[in-house]
Amino acid sequence: MKYSASAGSGKTHALTGFYLSCVLHDPGAYRRILAVTFTNSAAAEMKSRILKRLHTLGQDNTTGKEERDEFVTYLCRFFPDLWPDRSKAMLTVRKNAPLALNNILQDYSRFTVGTIDSFFQRVIRAFAREIEIPAGYEIELEHDALLSDAVDSLLGAVATDSRLLGWISSYVGSRLDDNKGWDIRREIMTVAAQIFKENFRQLSPEDKNKIGDYEVLGEYAAKIFAIKRGFESELQSLAARGVEIYSGCGLSWRDEASQCDVEQSCGRRQILRRRSHSCR
Repeated sequence: MKYSASAGSGKTHALTGFYLSCVLHDPGAYRRILAVTFTNSAAAEMKSRILKRLHTLGQDNTTGKEERDEFVTYLCRFFPDLWPDRSKAMLTVRKNAPLALNNILQDYSRFTVGTIDSFFQRVIRAFAREIEIPAGYEIELEHDALLSDAVDSLLGAVATDSRLLGWISSYVGSRLDDNKGWDIRREIMTVAAQIFKENFRQLSPEDKNKIGDYEVLGEYAAKIFAIKRGFESELQSLAARGVEIYSGCGLSWRDEASQCDVEQSCGRRQILRRRSHSCR
């Protein structure tokens, strides 16, 4: 089962409910369930909720009875295939809650509730030899360090990749034309950081392949520069037309600048007058 929703919408609550519906129906089901969430805090919270709920559901005091009544209603409503009968569900929950809790605590290593990262690390470590990576490999979690190494490798490949050399040269030239300097390392890192964002992860495999295609990116860059040049050309034409109109009326930009200075000066005088009247 997969839950995809925005932050704070109740994903952890829904996953916890589904997990409990399974282990309360079969106290040994935890061995066959992999519960995966995104952050360590969410995984820890989910584990805590499961254990606390099992503990409470197994009690015979007032709190336990009220909790069972409420949770059985929840089970019968959202999981009718597993819990079609309410009266039987009450008996089953009371019986299996302490059994499931004891099983999990006695076999805690198989109580698999964790993050996506931790799950894949377990898989990789289990098959490190088969996929031919060192058994003592380390996971780098700092994005900036990875990006820095990747950008250094990219810039180092300029000497042997003629197409990459053309791209970098063109980009440096465009920056120099805009008076932005020739150092492009920071800008490349900023663009590369997009791969760690959610929007990039949602791209289809076809779109990701297009991003790595020199010809596709070349065509896209050409379109962008054409739009930019067209916009700049239109602005220049409008500016020239404005100067022509001013000149035709016997005016110049100096006249307009002087008028703006006069208006600003008058405005300041009015503000000073209002403040002086208010002080009186």
